[in-house]
Amino acid sequence: MEIRNNTSLKNLDGLPALTSIGLFGQESLIIRGNPELRNLEALRSLTSIPGGVEISFNASLQGLEGLESVTKIGGTPFVCCPQQLDGTFRITNNESLKSIDALAAVTSVHHGIFITDNPSLKNLDGFSSLTEITISGAPGTNPPARLEIRNNAALANVDGLSSLTSMGGSNASLTVTDNSSLVRCCGLYSLIQNGLGCSPQPSCATITISGNGAGCTKEDILAGGACRPGDVQSVARTTSRSNPYEPETESGIWLSPNPSNGEFDLEVVDDFFGSCYVLVRDFSGRAIKEEVLVKDGNVLKARIDMKPVSSGLYILTVRKPNGILTNKKLIIKE
Repeated sequence: MEIRNNTSLKNLDGLPALTSIGLFGQESLIIRGNPELRNLEALRSLTSIPGGVEISFNASLQGLEGLESVTKIGGTPFVCCPQQLDGTFRITNNESLKSIDALAAVTSVHHGIFITDNPSLKNLDGFSSLTEITISGAPGTNPPARLEIRNNAALANVDGLSSLTSMGGSNASLTVTDNSSLVRCCGLYSLIQNGLGCSPQPSCATITISGNGAGCTKEDILAGGACRPGDVQSVARTTSRSNPYEPETESGIWLSPNPSNGEFDLEVVDDFFGSCYVLVRDFSGRAIKEEVLVKDGNVLKARIDMKPVSSGLYILTVRKPNGILTNKKLIIKE
């Protein structure tokens, strides 16, 4: 499906019943060159995308809301050549894009991820559930697994990649260059420490990290170790908040305890007033808990009870009155 070069298109409201899309060549979804497009909310029924995705040159797009239920991108065999699969994910040249939080359910992408030339993007928290970039088929039938993060001027951290440990295949490439505000790169530690998860080691891995902010080199990452929970560092925000639990990101949303037994406190600190929608989903996209809460002061506090609920990893989404969504990982241990 291609949505391309529509100068006045503001939304995709004509597609609310779309549940699946097929392959066209190597791609499944191209959203490119739509300068007035503001959201993707009509795509909420999609749960997986069989081929590649490109979201690029959409000047007014600020987030990827609408893709919250997508768990997998790519990995569907071509009819002609079943040993080959595609799924490259490109997010490039979206000048107003600030957040990719709507991707929090994505666990796997095939072939590669390219995050380039998005000057307003602040973090990659939307990839918090991503564990692998996969490659299938006989050697030589697929290109290398690639992760490229380049020239995103406002990007301050890559903590959202902390769960990514594997880029399969016989060769893999990691490129993180020219992100001038990027000073916190511990989210890449596990991937680099694992030799990008390719084989044979060490010759299969190519790592290029340069031109970023101070402290973001391969040597700095390996010396600093993995990100520590509650250790939030950012050029955009620091906090001396004396709180029994620390923020996971800069979103102003706290969960305590986390992990929990299914009952926990939600705290939202932001400058909005009015109703907000809270949704908890499992990793199949199934809604487990829904609530509408009202914030009439500086802080919204609520007790959320999901019991009885199975142990596992869940996604909690808070939708504010302005339409902005924030996703948080929620761990349940019975």
